[in-house]
Amino acid sequence: ADDDDADDDDDDEAENARNAPTNPPPPPFRESTSSVWVSNHGCVTPTHFDLCHGLLTQLEGAKRALLVAPEHARSLYAGADVPVECVNSSPVDLPLWLEGVGDVAEAHRARYPNVKNVLGEVYEVVLTPGDTLYVPPFWWHHVTTLGGEDDDDDDD
Repeated sequence: ADDDDADDDDDDEAENARNAPTNPPPPPFRESTSSVWVSNHGCVTPTHFDLCHGLLTQLEGAKRALLVAPEHARSLYAGADVPVECVNSSPVDLPLWLEGVGDVAEAHRARYPNVKNVLGEVYEVVLTPGDTLYVPPFWWHHVTTLGGEDDDDDDD
C-alpha cells in the first residue's frame, strides 16, 4: 500500500508542476494585468492611459511614442467624445494636433483648444530594436509604429 501512496504523491507533484506558473512576473506586475501587443508599419494606438505599469519593447523596426503626464487629463479631454467604457481614452490625435497642417489639423485644434496647455510638456521617444520604454500608470501615450529597414525608400 505504501508503494501506491508514493505513486499518488508523484502524480500530485507532476500535476502541480504542470499547473504552476513557470516564470511569474515580478511585483508589481501580475499575469492578470500583463499583455503582449504586436504591430506592423502604420499601426497607431490612439491617445490613452493604462491603469497598470507598461513596458514597451521594440524588437524590429521602430515606434514613436508621445507621452504626457497624468495631470494634463483635462487638457487632453479625458473621456470626452468616447464611449463610456473608454474613460481612459482621449479623442485628441496628438500628432495631428501638434504637427498637422491644413484644414483637418486646424479643425482638430479648434475642437480641442485646451491641448495648448501641454505644449512643451509632451515627451517624444523613438524606439528602435532593443529599446524598452517604461510607461507608468496613468501616463497618457500615443504610439505610432514606424517603418522598418525594409520600408526605406530606394532612392540611393
